[in-house]
Amino acid sequence: MVLDARDRGRPILSSDEPRVYAICHIDLTGTDWSNECRGRTKIDSLRAEPVSEICRLDTRIDGPDRELRTDLDVRERLAALEARRSP
Repeated sequence: MVLDARDRGRPILSSDEPRVYAICHIDLTGTDWSNECRGRTKIDSLRAEPVSEICRLDTRIDGPDRELRTDLDVRERLAALEARRSP
């Protein structure tokens, strides 16, 4: 079973598996690791922002590109129909 960043601290329940909890805070050396966990969460959210921005821009660029391809296809079909009509 794999836990990702969204599952930290939340139980994972399944009928065939025992309850598993993700551990976010372990103090082995007297150092408070909870700040590191918060830092990781912040880094994960910072990574998500550029990814969402890239997806938004990709969609924005893909829209006009798709329209251009459709326009060219329509023009080609119209030219083919006109060529069939003329004797």
